[in-house]
Amino acid sequence: MRGKLLLFWGLLKKNGIELKRYFFNSVSGLATIYLIFLLIFFGFKGWYPDQTSETP
Repeated sequence: MRGKLLLFWGLLKKNGIELKRYFFNSVSGLATIYLIFLLIFFGFKGWYPDQTSETP
């Protein structure tokens, strides 16, 4: 049990160091995921043409 606890502590420490070192990358990645979520949630329709207009 002690070995698993030490392994967990080591992984937690490693992730903390990486978060501190690459803070900007972490924050920008979270912001990008949040922006994509908002676009999906509010129904972004900008990449395909409007379906209500008729073409001649």
